[in-house]
Amino acid sequence: MLRASFGLNVVPNYVSYVILISGCVDFGDLSIGNALYCCCCKIGLDLNVEICNVLIDLYAKLGCIYDALRVFRDMPQKDLISWNTMISMYANNGDCMEALALLKEMRNKNMEVDRVSFSICIND
Repeated sequence: MLRASFGLNVVPNYVSYVILISGCVDFGDLSIGNALYCCCCKIGLDLNVEICNVLIDLYAKLGCIYDALRVFRDMPQKDLISWNTMISMYANNGDCMEALALLKEMRNKNMEVDRVSFSICIND
């Protein structure tokens, strides 16, 4: 799909990349996910919050904790999904203290904390 769109002089938008990277999450394909992110960087989508969120999800689900943290820390703007994905990553990897630390940081930054944020920490 991506190659075909470049051949037709059609530039994929951020939604296209979010869908493609999400597919990499589903199939556990880190190398294609990274290649897609490189494409995002080349066209200026590397700081898009939705792109970063799906990239964090990719890294988190494939056990690349430091890569997920790097993307999260480099994001100029974070939303509730960004925070919850990181909290979930730490909780799922058994690092409950880090998950709680992020929850506290989230609250200190006056971010909206929802039921999902708390339930991730309680359930895991």
